[in-house]
Amino acid sequence: MKKIITLLMLAFLLLPRPAFAGDLTKTIIVSLNIKNNTFAEISKEIVYAHPPDLGFQQGHFSARLISTGGSLLGEFGVWDPRVQVGDDIVMYENGTLGRISGKVVRADEAGLSIAMPFSRDTGSLEIRDRETGIKMISVELGALVSGFCDAHKDDPDCGAPNYAVVVIAAAIIAAIVIIAIVLGLALKSQRRGKKK
Repeated sequence: MKKIITLLMLAFLLLPRPAFAGDLTKTIIVSLNIKNNTFAEISKEIVYAHPPDLGFQQGHFSARLISTGGSLLGEFGVWDPRVQVGDDIVMYENGTLGRISGKVVRADEAGLSIAMPFSRDTGSLEIRDRETGIKMISVELGALVSGFCDAHKDDPDCGAPNYAVVVIAAAIIAAIVIIAIVLGLALKSQRRGKKK
């Protein structure tokens, strides 16, 4: 009996393990430049990191994630980075604090980075003016996602098997086999006891 359990434990240890470890959450990051209402793509990349929670942001623009098939995957607000909100501190001549007032500054040009969740189906990112609905820019992301998945074939989000499911299934099967063996041995022992 001990030999059987030992063999089963060794077999469980030999089950395939994923080639990667740790958190595999990915984020797509797109960097843009806005100058006089014209958007330009600066860069785009996929990194292993958690994206921000989307949907709570308000803003002048609407960011739309579009699938490779053309359907809407998600939409969220994006603040115009050319609009800076802050505080203005007024000091009296004697050096004491006078008052603090709100201040809004608008620039002609600013950079903008947008971080969004990774999806194997992501095809593009569209930025639209929230008031007019006019498309300001469309950034193609399908080739970026495909290239990433080609380079990371072991990643479960890119089609690799989910090893957690495999390991859980193997553990369940091993537990069933062990229970069956133990029950079989108990029944065999019980029958021997009745024969005597």
